[in-house]
Amino acid sequence: MKEKGAPEQISSETAIKPGQDEMKCSICWKYLYRCMTLSPCMHNFCSFCLSKYLDGNYWRLICPACRGEIQSCSKNLLLNQLISSQKNSTPELQISEEEKEIRDERDMLLKGAKLKKYNNRSVYFGFFKDGKREGKGKLMDSWRSEYEGEFKNDKFEGQGDYNYSSGNRYSGEWKNGRKNAFGEFTFVNGERYKGEWRNDFAHGSGEYLYVDGGKYKGEFKEGQIEGQGEQSYANGDEYKGGFKHNRKEGFGEYTFANGRKEVGEWKDNVFYGNMAVNCGKSDNEKKQREALWSTDIRLL
Repeated sequence: MKEKGAPEQISSETAIKPGQDEMKCSICWKYLYRCMTLSPCMHNFCSFCLSKYLDGNYWRLICPACRGEIQSCSKNLLLNQLISSQKNSTPELQISEEEKEIRDERDMLLKGAKLKKYNNRSVYFGFFKDGKREGKGKLMDSWRSEYEGEFKNDKFEGQGDYNYSSGNRYSGEWKNGRKNAFGEFTFVNGERYKGEWRNDFAHGSGEYLYVDGGKYKGEFKEGQIEGQGEQSYANGDEYKGGFKHNRKEGFGEYTFANGRKEVGEWKDNVFYGNMAVNCGKSDNEKKQREALWSTDIRLL
């Protein structure tokens, strides 16, 4: 018999009843599975649900339940134990064993991913090794440019996509934090370079597509068209030959859309040649060529 005024004994069954909000994830609305708690708001979520949310919204740093700022997230072992004791109640809120396997396979938080905010206002969600970014992750800087891909020793390394706040985009390989090996850079206006890179510059073999339909295919050096290549123009003209500093240089062959050709030496985009085929040139045509050649190549 309970004495008058004595406190009631509280068990896990009486402290937390099946169906109470504190037992349910605010995202999937099922019983919490591998519960994670955000601070300072103390809202609880399934580890997988929170991982999926952060993967798409990590840069916001706000709780999906109250929209308050996230300062940290941690495992809630006590609540996990209490929920486990209710595993035979309210089956419609339970997560099946099959679904648990799927969640565990896709749960980045379970595998060790962490959320970190830096003093420069950059935000990172991904994996660490010895306190440095390593493995897969996402990083958004204070300018709202975002990188998603592989890291090593705190730098971009391996395959990754970088979306610039300007609207430009690079997708390809990185080494020591810079574009290297092979990748594709797309400008916000639609122009595109696809090819080899070295230390953030187009370098080696590549192809550049212009917004007007023109195209260059050939060699690049430190971000400029240099070496042997082929240039096709929107008006149907074509050039095959040497380039230097984005301009025609050395021996080359220019074929006009009407079939006429000029073959010979070029210097600083000007034809000095020693051979011309069907040379009849009108003054108007010369002016059109000079205007075209002066704007045919864009700096990378």
